[in-house]
Amino acid sequence: MPAIITLGPSGDTIDLMDKATHAVREGVVRIEQERVRTVNIVATRNRSLLGSSHLGRLTITLQLKLAGTSADNLITNWRDVLDKLQKARRWTLDGLGTGPCELTYQWSGATNGSTYEVLDGDFPPVPTQSILSQNRIEDTTLTLYCQPLARAAQVSQSVAATNNQTTWT
Repeated sequence: MPAIITLGPSGDTIDLMDKATHAVREGVVRIEQERVRTVNIVATRNRSLLGSSHLGRLTITLQLKLAGTSADNLITNWRDVLDKLQKARRWTLDGLGTGPCELTYQWSGATNGSTYEVLDGDFPPVPTQSILSQNRIEDTTLTLYCQPLARAAQVSQSVAATNNQTTWT
């Protein structure tokens, strides 16, 4: 089973692995964790002491290939990715939109995926006309800046209440 990678707010996602319009190169997904350290200077000593350490943002880099049936369709597919990044920015900065933009990544052969909340991202500008004439963009880099920790797929619980007794299923 191939990997599954989707991007966007719940109910408005694009499949980055559909192979027809978007394709992430296998083996080129890089996930890098940033660690933030606070150093306290101790005046009476010749060294500094580590005050605290916590996880910073997570950077996910994808090598992406875009394709379209025409140059206009290719630009539409390119703008779809930019639109998802804009929605992530608006939700992060202003709280506007339908919800957080999420990247869901399920490795090949896995039954459960991981969901990352996207805060921001970088995507290159419109490519040159010579690339557009072929109706595809090869090896463009999509960089996503995410919350430090991923979460598993959403879990639902049902509660049955009878005679003031609660049963968890």
